[in-house]
Amino acid sequence: MDLLEFVNRFVKKSDIYVPAAILFLINNKGKATKNQIAKLIYIFEHKKSVKEYEEIVDKMVKSVLLEYDIIEIRRYGFKLKRWPIEERKLKEIQRKCMYSLNGFFIPVNDVF
Repeated sequence: MDLLEFVNRFVKKSDIYVPAAILFLINNKGKATKNQIAKLIYIFEHKKSVKEYEEIVDKMVKSVLLEYDIIEIRRYGFKLKRWPIEERKLKEIQRKCMYSLNGFFIPVNDVF
């Protein structure tokens, strides 16, 4: 399943963990560590410790994205399987993920 299809089918309004991970991966050229994603979620939600968010990323986010063949595990962390992504699809994925997160991760250039 490609990333856009996955986002269209499974990312719902008010989801936090998976859309945040997807946005981080996209903005970091398709690569991320568990700790990087956990810190981003910590900044957004700030209800648990970074260590607890690392467990969520490791147990929930990783398993969901692996199950749907979105990421692969590398020595440094996660990598999107189909990277780079076509610009049109990329913008649609970002729009849907940001909508799910109430616009929290809108790039500054898109605001001003």
